[in-house]
Amino acid sequence: MPSSEAYSPLPFSDFFDESLDFDVDSGDGEAGSFRVYSSGLGRGRAPQTVFVLLHGAGMAALSWACAAKALVDAAVEASAPAPPAPAAGRPGGLGGRVGFGGPSGGLGGPSGGLDGGLGGGGIGIIAPDMRGHGHTRHGGVADGRLDIETLTRDADAVVAATLRHYYAAAAGRPDSSSSSSSSSSGVSSSGSRDGPTGPSAVILVGHSLGGAVATRLSHRRALEADQPLHPACATAPPAMPTPAEPAGGGARSQWPAGAAVRGLALFDCVEEAASASLAGPAAEALAAMPPAFATPGAAVAWAHHAGGVRNLASARVSTPPRLTAAVGPGPSGASGGQGGGAGGEGGGRPWR
Repeated sequence: MPSSEAYSPLPFSDFFDESLDFDVDSGDGEAGSFRVYSSGLGRGRAPQTVFVLLHGAGMAALSWACAAKALVDAAVEASAPAPPAPAAGRPGGLGGRVGFGGPSGGLGGPSGGLDGGLGGGGIGIIAPDMRGHGHTRHGGVADGRLDIETLTRDADAVVAATLRHYYAAAAGRPDSSSSSSSSSSGVSSSGSRDGPTGPSAVILVGHSLGGAVATRLSHRRALEADQPLHPACATAPPAMPTPAEPAGGGARSQWPAGAAVRGLALFDCVEEAASASLAGPAAEALAAMPPAFATPGAAVAWAHHAGGVRNLASARVSTPPRLTAAVGPGPSGASGGQGGGAGGEGGGRPWR
């Protein structure tokens, strides 16, 4: 079996450039602190294509860590000067005229490449922890208010805060609402014409519950911007609500000027099947989970061997944020497992 070091947690910085907390009120009258991981943004960079990665229920933003790094690496490769093509031609792959980059039309900007003609600007990545997940915190009842409409408003507001923070800074006019956090007054601004210009293409990517949120968010943004609905949004379930004013009134979240949803990607997102599974396989899987772990390493080992995270690097970076801080002596049911060992002082780490 691998040594205990093989299950030690990995830092987010192995996969993302930065981690920020934004104080956002998405309309329920109670601001929350939302953790956002990002890459390709800041330090003067203003890529024209930004991917927003929305995680599934019970997970956290860092479940996207390996995928986010691979996406950035692919974009760098795609925007690099292509070597001379062999006489017989060469396969497309991610670069050239196929995939992300190339003059035939990619995701970013009029020049087609991912950098949108910004001279290596590349792409941006935004991955937030949803309400009630990871390092995002709301007080009291609000933390457990996880209906789909609330989560969609959250995502809308957090994306707005994150884009305004980075694109205002890139333009040399810092958004007063955003330093390492963003207040609701800056997120929901009616004076957008004086704000920063945002990316021309926002690509929403959702897994499971995150896919449902991404679908509703794309619908919401298209209606607010008076844009034609993407076919995937136009044929959404009838239950999908028309965007409404947030509870308590006030303006909807204001994205930077020019920022618009241009793509939607969904993984394992079939709401009817997911709902049905809650009374069957999902419930059985939840019942079989150890209630707590002696150490984060023990939780990583469990997630890798029995919890469905086959990629060990992903388990090492994504499992720790799903745990709460140690709360007293470890419970009798706390699992040690590989890489765990005794709980020691401070005891068990239950699931969040």
